[in-house]
Amino acid sequence: MSANLGRTLLAGRQAVSDVRRTRAWLEGRGFRRIGLVGTSLGSCISFLALAHDPRLRLAVLHHVSSDFGDVVWRGISTRHVRAELEGHVSQATLRRAWAPISPIHFVHRVPRRSHALLLSGRYDLTFPYDLSERFHRAFRQHARPHQVIVAPWGHYTSGMLPFVAITMRRVLRYLDERL
Repeated sequence: MSANLGRTLLAGRQAVSDVRRTRAWLEGRGFRRIGLVGTSLGSCISFLALAHDPRLRLAVLHHVSSDFGDVVWRGISTRHVRAELEGHVSQATLRRAWAPISPIHFVHRVPRRSHALLLSGRYDLTFPYDLSERFHRAFRQHARPHQVIVAPWGHYTSGMLPFVAITMRRVLRYLDERL
């Protein structure tokens, strides 16, 4: 992710393509139970792969958000990108420019036979909770199978003990039940 709008779009597209090719490679080696697990930016890439590849049926999206441009504009981890863009690009323009890599625009494409676990942090300053909540609502509005877990911690604290252990237990249970 960078202030170069085109490079960020291409990197997102390449990442989704890599996920889809990896799925095909795994299937070619006999694996049939394949699920995606993505955290932070990886949750966006995993979601986009789920939305664009009907053969994918399961995704765990840890730290989810609705709009790439809004996260960059409001999140604390991307202040440096916003600083480079401010004065040249408005938040609305950024939102439009990065719509092709923003999950909110592709919820309707998730196959109804797929399922997603949406994990969000109530106190996430990187992916502000209202943006995550907007993504949760889109899943409900489009009647896509999903489960939401809202944890009482933030983006970076989720990687610390005991929170990482709690999260991993939930993720592993979810995968075990559905794969």
